[in-house]
Amino acid sequence: EVEIINNNNQSTTSLDRMNSFTINIKYDVRENGIKCFFSILIDKLDGTAICHTRDTDSISENDIPRLIGKYYTKITFPGGLLNAGHYKLRVLAAEFNGESYDHLNPCTFELLDLGTFASGSQYGRQRPGVLAPLLNWKTIETNI
Repeated sequence: EVEIINNNNQSTTSLDRMNSFTINIKYDVRENGIKCFFSILIDKLDGTAICHTRDTDSISENDIPRLIGKYYTKITFPGGLLNAGHYKLRVLAAEFNGESYDHLNPCTFELLDLGTFASGSQYGRQRPGVLAPLLNWKTIETNI
């Protein structure tokens, strides 16, 4: 089971781009010792890769031996990073050798710009680009 959760802890597919959102995954392991990893793949609708991450990214091994049981995984994405637009989300469970255990059909979600610097700053149009973080600009006057 895969859910997209907004910052108010509600399941939704329409999100304010300035707020963090969470992807919750619930799954069962029915066989002991399976060495696998889970991936979250976020792409634009045209297939452009935006963020592909694995539950093994922060460890030195390429897989995690799983024991029989029920599991719950929560991945939180920061707000204000991605631009408004439509995205697709896939969840993949696979062995490192490439064999796929489960490949869920992609679901789509939309990040909405509810009136930030990135909406309308380009002559009334949404600012282009996949990323739209609010960056800290420091400007000083020089005599050069």
